[in-house]
Amino acid sequence: PEFPPEMSLAEVRARVEDVCRKHPVGSDLLFCAFYSAINSHRKASVCTPFPTDLFWQPDSYLGAEARAKDFEEARARMDEMPSVRDIANGALAHVSHGTIKLAGWITESSNLTGKLRIAPESEVASLLAKEGNWPPARPEQHPNFIIGTSSEPSTEAERIAFHGSAGENLHSILRCGLLNLSGTTLQRNGSAFGQGIYLSTALGVGYNFCSPAKHAWPNSQFGPCASFLF
Repeated sequence: PEFPPEMSLAEVRARVEDVCRKHPVGSDLLFCAFYSAINSHRKASVCTPFPTDLFWQPDSYLGAEARAKDFEEARARMDEMPSVRDIANGALAHVSHGTIKLAGWITESSNLTGKLRIAPESEVASLLAKEGNWPPARPEQHPNFIIGTSSEPSTEAERIAFHGSAGENLHSILRCGLLNLSGTTLQRNGSAFGQGIYLSTALGVGYNFCSPAKHAWPNSQFGPCASFLF
């Protein structure tokens, strides 16, 4: 975890509560992403990074000192995790120590928590309209949430491009970025135009590669069938 190891459990809980109060959108998205990843049948790859320091078991195959990721314990702790709103109101006082530590890891181990925010539709409409992407061609492509970062906009000439992905990939994408996995066992789609990371300037094309996570965090404000388009 990124919080100092000498912090007491009460201090970790207080910090998580403060983060959830100040940054509810970023916190919710990170909890939602971890829940979908830890419940995926591909959790060994999509649940990266993983808090091995918190949830591990001896790996007899690699030796006594080796640690294997304890996915089952992490999943149990996420099942106990209160909603972001309830965490902000003190609900972590009624959960296990492991759940508090996991909440600390999720909110503190990413530099995105305080940068993610709900962006007004007007903020992106003018940008997307230039490429003919606004309003979306089909009603189902219209976003319920537009999440932006607090970083300063680039002054360089640029174009908007889209990347669609399965919901269970959200955790690793938010933490590690888009990775070129062409030609590996982790490649999920074809490579008709060669190896690389595929993006499109057409919103509809990117949307076609989106799919909701099979397991959505029931306490998330984003709902049970959220798809994410980058």
